[in-house]
Amino acid sequence: MGLSQKTLLGGAGLAGAGMISALGFAAVRWDRATSQLVQRLEASVATAQEGMASADGQPASIGVTAASSPGKVDFATLATLPAPVARFFRFALRDGQPMIRAARVEQRGHFRTGGALSKWQPFAATAHFNALRPGFVWDAAIQMALMSRICVRDTYIAGAATMQAKILALMTVVDAAERSELDTAALQRYLAEAVWFPTALLPAAGVRWQSIDDRRATASLSDGAATATLTFTFGDQGEISRVHTSGRYREVDGRYELTPWDARLRDYQDRSGMQVPITADVAWQVAGESVPYFKVRVVDIRHAFTG
Repeated sequence: MGLSQKTLLGGAGLAGAGMISALGFAAVRWDRATSQLVQRLEASVATAQEGMASADGQPASIGVTAASSPGKVDFATLATLPAPVARFFRFALRDGQPMIRAARVEQRGHFRTGGALSKWQPFAATAHFNALRPGFVWDAAIQMALMSRICVRDTYIAGAATMQAKILALMTVVDAAERSELDTAALQRYLAEAVWFPTALLPAAGVRWQSIDDRRATASLSDGAATATLTFTFGDQGEISRVHTSGRYREVDGRYELTPWDARLRDYQDRSGMQVPITADVAWQVAGESVPYFKVRVVDIRHAFTG
């Protein structure tokens, strides 16, 4: 026995209502999971700040001399750093300013997952950072087509990285965790993105600087079992203009391959009394060719300071 047109339309309406309900529930669940991860990150910020106390219970000096105020930047300590690194801190920071505890960065830009001929897709993202111990939660929505988007969430908390991507926050396309390659790549990302909360690049934050020449220096940062080393290039004013590594893990057909990686930074502006780059272009170097995949502009940034 055939179904009437009215019955078919009614069934389609119910299916549509059901899908809308499912999508709404998926979005709420995604946002709730992100909020829980941000709470974990914030808890790690508090733990790291408690760890700044010395054994006698007094605040520890954070990149400062014994005569300076605890927890504040002291330019007198920059003399031991490579010349371009010292110039950067004098350019980006203020003498005597407090250390950054956390940062929240709102981003807009374009992203692509394929090769050089793939289409750029717009995205909006919010990134939360722990500036006292390496950690972040990056939550993004990439608009793939009309009425279709991919929700992406990258995290690095307490030395462990995760990566998730779901179509419309419902259908999983990426779910990666508990991989040492992922942890190392996330720590490299943190070290590069620390330009948005630059006190995290000070030696007091665990960064070890080594001179290359008057324009370049390497920075290394260890966290748990992972170690990240990047080469920073500095501009005429002292600003960081480029971050590069000859090997960052890139997922290729289910495997992780070390691939040269490059970020170009520009358009420095004053935020919270510090100079930070507003625009960044990021690329893989594949078979000798630059393949840009991430173009971002900071639309808002908030810093929280110690003390």
